[in-house]
Formats: sequence, structure tokens, C-alpha cells
Amino acid sequence: MPQVLADLERAVESGGSYTTEFRIPLREGGMRWIAAIGRVETDVGGRSRRVIGLTLDISARQEAEIALAEAKAVAEAARAEAERANRAKTDFLAAMSHDIVPNGHTKSIGLIVVDKDTFFI
Repeated sequence: MPQVLADLERAVESGGSYTTEFRIPLREGGMRWIAAIGRVETDVGGRSRRVIGLTLDISARQEAEIALAEAKAVAEAARAEAERANRAKTDFLAAMSHDIVPNGHTKSIGLIVVDKDTFFI
């Protein structure tokens, strides 16, 4: 809460607005994320008269942001693994092509791929 109070104090001193987010513990356990948004109204002399604002429960948004960050981490790990597998495949094919073309002589090599679901005898 010190950051929340500091944000509000700055707004009161400058006659400006504030936006801050913080967590509050619940009696039954768990936490809630709260966003506080407000502005300070001043009188003609520039002195702070009152603060007008609202608080919003943004727990669902925070949970969604956490889930998104976790999903991005999983996707990044999957991408890295796919790149590693692709490099391994490339290395294997390079080694294999070298092995089946002995002494630098070129030979014709054919590859037939048959889809068992569409090929009939």
C-alpha cells in the first residue's frame, strides 16, 4: 500500500490525477487485484479540494494476463523445440546424403511417398 498512498499524495500535491494497481488479501484467503483511478479537484487558489475516483476489481484481467504470459512461455518452448528438431533433421539429411553418394560421385536417388489411404492396388 505504500505505493498507492505515494501515488495519491503526488496527485494531491500537484492537483493532478492518479492511476494505481494493488493487491488486497481476502479474509477467506486469496487475493484481489484492485485498480484505483482518480483526479484531484482544486479551488481557484490551486489548493486541493477533493479527490474524485473509483476503484475496480481487476482480478480477472490480472489472471488472464498471467495465463497469457504462461501460454506465451509454453509456445516459446515449443517453438525452440521445433527449431531444434528441424536442425537435427537438417543435420541428419546432410549426413545421409553424404553417405549415399560415395566418393563424391553423383548417383540418381528417387524417393516415393505413398499415402496408404489413397493408394489402392
